[in-house]
Amino acid sequence: MPTDYLAGVPLSDKPLAADELLVTADKARVEKLQTYHFEGNVVLQQAQGTILTDHAVFDQLTNKVNAEGTVRYQTGSHVLTGSKAEVQVDSEKANISDAEFWLVENHLRGQAQSITVLSDDVLHLDKVSFTSCDKENESWVLKASSLHLDFAENEGRARHARLEFMSVPFLYLPYMSLPIEGRKTGFLAPNFGTSNASGTEISIPYYFNIAPNQDATLTPRYYSKRGMQYVGEYRYLHRRHKGELDAEYLPDDKEYGEEDRTYVELNHDSNPGHGWRTKLHYAYASDGDYLADFWNNLSASSLTHLERNLDIDYQAPEWRAKAKIQNFQTLDETIAAVDRPYQRVPQLQLVTNPYILDNGIETNASAELVMFDRSEGVTGTRFDVAPEFAWPYRAAAGFIDPAVKWRYTQYQLENLDALYPAQVTRSVPQVSLDSGLFFERDAGSGQGGLIQTLEPRLYYLYVPYREQDNIPVFDTTLPLFSYSELFRDNRFSGIDRIGDANQVSVSLSTRFLNDSGNELLLASLGQIYYFQDREVVLPGDAPRTRSQSVMAGLLRSQWSRHVEASASMEWDQIENQVDKGSLKFRYQFGPGKITHLAYRYEKNAIDQVDFSVLWPLRQQWKAYARYYYSFLDTIALETVGGIEYESCCWAMRVVYRDFISDLATDTRNDSIWFQLELKGLASVGRKVRSAFETGLLPGTL
Repeated sequence: MPTDYLAGVPLSDKPLAADELLVTADKARVEKLQTYHFEGNVVLQQAQGTILTDHAVFDQLTNKVNAEGTVRYQTGSHVLTGSKAEVQVDSEKANISDAEFWLVENHLRGQAQSITVLSDDVLHLDKVSFTSCDKENESWVLKASSLHLDFAENEGRARHARLEFMSVPFLYLPYMSLPIEGRKTGFLAPNFGTSNASGTEISIPYYFNIAPNQDATLTPRYYSKRGMQYVGEYRYLHRRHKGELDAEYLPDDKEYGEEDRTYVELNHDSNPGHGWRTKLHYAYASDGDYLADFWNNLSASSLTHLERNLDIDYQAPEWRAKAKIQNFQTLDETIAAVDRPYQRVPQLQLVTNPYILDNGIETNASAELVMFDRSEGVTGTRFDVAPEFAWPYRAAAGFIDPAVKWRYTQYQLENLDALYPAQVTRSVPQVSLDSGLFFERDAGSGQGGLIQTLEPRLYYLYVPYREQDNIPVFDTTLPLFSYSELFRDNRFSGIDRIGDANQVSVSLSTRFLNDSGNELLLASLGQIYYFQDREVVLPGDAPRTRSQSVMAGLLRSQWSRHVEASASMEWDQIENQVDKGSLKFRYQFGPGKITHLAYRYEKNAIDQVDFSVLWPLRQQWKAYARYYYSFLDTIALETVGGIEYESCCWAMRVVYRDFISDLATDTRNDSIWFQLELKGLASVGRKVRSAFETGLLPGTL
């Protein structure tokens, strides 16, 4: 945007009529009482805009102004300059010769042989060239025989358009439609890429600006190895609901036995008000290899199931309810039918908010009814209710929280085998006592305002044994032990098993807080001591007989805004080995200088490291790299490298990605994507920016 030519120019504060002209100049003379000549620092102000020039002539008979010399014409949305101009005072029309222009809204500038102002919203330019670059560095230029700009319709129409990049002709279009600002129906810039799975890829998206709150994109995408794919996206946004529908279709895939391949995904969120909220998610893939072949990332290729669900939630002041329907599409056909997840058709939940009685007792309850279905194996209905009573005491120095819960569960089973009866009931009381103390001291050491706390905690849990081998497992697992398991009232993740317990959890935590109360560092260490064996197990497991759990530790730190770190470890002091551990470390050296390191270990299962770095190489250049490696499999799971150049008016990004799509067969997929973004005009290769930015999100482990 050039310097505001009107800065310091005396202008009238009074709104002018459409045919009114206000003139100031160093000199003025009149001929025949109808022709007015103005010389030196001429300012002509009208309702549509303001003209600054060296010399101007106003013909009162025709109501027309002719200006010569250095002419500047400025309105709210554009700035025009030229060697001469002709302006019709009683209309919005004007013509500027040998013109330069600046479009304020999208920061474009250029030159034209002539510019015709048809109205404040419409310009017509002949023999035009324009760019968003500075004059000293015109990296890209679009030239056209004519350009018609309609600001009201947000549309620009160019004839015989020629795009030059670095003075090299890049693209020719006999007709080109482009948005002046924001969204507009029309072709988007094409995408280019290549991968070993699909070959060269070329796609040309077409964008539909349906309404201010709706749009769609239709993209024909050609793969040299597979054929033509058709991709569609529809988005909508309303005051109380929003959603997106995505569909992909590739007929006769030459790399997949000439089969038709499809993917569909629907997401809808609704907030009707009065406490109601709904959420719908549906996904379908024509085959188990679809995501690995077309989505080009490790997480997608690792999926074994696609989830579909409908959630309906209601929130009242004293309670909340949920209705859920859930099923899955199994992508990995090698998974046996009896091992596939159950469908919930439906699941109903009711939970009351805590309510404190006059005597200080806190009450709450939960209830659930869910029907589990599957093509093979036991199916049935589960009803569960769990009222709870607590009598908490909390003070600045500590807390004591005794609680009693009673859980009643009933099963109505079908498709039975010899292990399970048609009806099962289970009633289990749970008693717990949670307690803790808080100590603190000044740990400033001259820094001021630094507080260290010491927080011992004891949690006792008693749950009597109940026979549960005659209950099928619908949605219950035994999570890996971690620090958070110390204070749970059930060691299982679901309610098909309620673990028997007579145990006490002991932990010690320390925190460092600044003078604002923000946590700078947290370190915790804890362990469970068992007073009896744990006999309730999942099918195929043996009773747990250890008298103490492994030792669980947790460390979290954000000592400054530049450093974030967290670590956890489960240490088996009997076997003298680490069962599980993780580490995450992120350091920002300065603006745009970020490193991230993550490590995860599970005994005999996982031993992985993930390192990524984003770093400026020099002015306007930066690079990104990620390396994700499995020590257990001695293989790189994913490697990503990218480089970016960005100036004031254009940017270029190249990203290379290599990942393992099938660990069992050591099948790999690599791809390279290119993007050229011409700011103010379009970008070539829209996929690359999302791939580059996605890689910058650490914490994939």
